[in-house]
Parts: sequence; structure tokens; C-alpha cells
Amino acid sequence: MESKKRRSAPRFQVILEEMRSQNRATIEAVEVSRTTLERRIDVFQQDTEARFTVVETAIGSMGKDIAGLRGEVTGVKQEVAGLRGEVTGVKQEVAGLRGEVASLRDDVPLLQGRFDQLDRETQSRDASLESAIQDLKVSVQQNSVDIRDLTGKVEALSQLEERVSALERRQASDEAGRGSTL
Repeated sequence: MESKKRRSAPRFQVILEEMRSQNRATIEAVEVSRTTLERRIDVFQQDTEARFTVVETAIGSMGKDIAGLRGEVTGVKQEVAGLRGEVTGVKQEVAGLRGEVASLRDDVPLLQGRFDQLDRETQSRDASLESAIQDLKVSVQQNSVDIRDLTGKVEALSQLEERVSALERRQASDEAGRGSTL
């Protein structure tokens, strides 16, 4: 019987060592996955912040353009009103003023077209931003799920490590007990 115990102990140690090796490999794989995921999250966050900066700058610039165009339209309207007041004075000036008014009226549709174009571009960018934000939300949700999965795996590995430690202590105790009986 003693010879059977001696043979089973090395097999048990081999199995235990294989379990330890597998645990270390699993822990290393989880750590590599976690590190990779953290890097991806950091890169994604930096990209997102850079994109938001670009978008904010573009929106600010468009707001200034629109305000400028509105100011120009207001200025044109004021000039037209002033010209109409002067037209009543002299017929010769009226002919000249009518030419200027016609020119200004030609500018108004161009300005309106530009304003409409800016409005369409703004709406298009808003839709793109909403889509990008939705994509970010989905990505963040997926990352949260992945992190929870990793956390569960790390906890399972910790439990396995505790079991292995308990088995090692038991084996050491058994060997110590056998050594004192011999």
C-alpha cells in the first residue's frame, strides 16, 4: 500500500502543477485582454475627444458665419429702406437708386442660398453627430459587458487559486504526517 501512495502522490503533484500552469496561463491571458481593452478604450476616448473638439470648432465657426450673414441681411435691408427715402427726392437719383436696389435684391437670393446651404450642412452634421454618439453609446455598453465578463473570470480564477492553495496545504500536511509515521 505504501508504494501505491508514493506513486499517486507524484501523479497528484503533476496534475496540481498542470492546474497551476493552466491557471497562470489563464491569468496571463486575462491580463493581456484587460490591458488590450484598456488601451483600446484610451485610444477610443482620445479619438472621441479629438472629434468633439473638431465638431465644436466647426459648429462655432458656422454659428459665426450665420450671425455674420444675418447681420449682412439686416444691413442690406436697412440700406434699402434708406434708399427708398431718398428716391422720393429727385427723379434722377431714383433711376440710380433703382439700379442699386436691383443689385442688392440680386444679392439677397445669393445670401439666402448660402444661408440655406449652411442650414443643410448643419443638419447633416447634426445627423452625423447623433449617429456617432449612438455608436459611442453602443461601444461603451459593449465595453461594460466585456469588463463584467472579465471580472467574473478573474473572480473564478481567484477561487481556483484558493482551491489550489488549500490542496497544497493539505498535501504538505499529509506529507508531514507521513514523514513522522515513518
